[in-house]
Amino acid sequence: MLAEYKGFKVTQGMVNFQKRAANLAGGSPNVEASDYTKDAIIDRLLIGRMLVEEAESRGVAATKAEMEENLSSLKASYNDYPEVKKQVDEYCSGAGLSIDEYWTQVYDQSYDQISRTNLRIQLGKDFCSETGYNGSVDDALMTDEFDQYYNDHRAQLLKEQQSDVKYYS
Repeated sequence: MLAEYKGFKVTQGMVNFQKRAANLAGGSPNVEASDYTKDAIIDRLLIGRMLVEEAESRGVAATKAEMEENLSSLKASYNDYPEVKKQVDEYCSGAGLSIDEYWTQVYDQSYDQISRTNLRIQLGKDFCSETGYNGSVDDALMTDEFDQYYNDHRAQLLKEQQSDVKYYS
């Protein structure tokens, strides 16, 4: 175990998975190399957990209906687009998963992903309100100013919750 936050454990396997995913994706032109260090990945995983907690406390966590709709949409893409089917099948083959196990995994992970997305939208509304932004929330979410607001919020979360985080060497 590399770190822990309120029972959420970050393992070396989780960090390795994030590094492999970044390598498979070829990195991102907007992501610094320093974002792929072990410490940066650990903090990103911890912040992800903190964001889910915040979504829950603000009442915007994923609902079962949202999770089912997300799964249904992904299954439709799998069935409708041969290139999606090929990617999913290759992933399953490499991970040693059946397609049913894959869909279970996707569904289980969707709670955190949808909750973080819902929180991001809520923070977009907060951003519009606090800054007097007069465009739509969807437009605000695409601005550099919102990216900075969101990244500042994430950094502040980690700082505020630091006493609940334990790092292990």
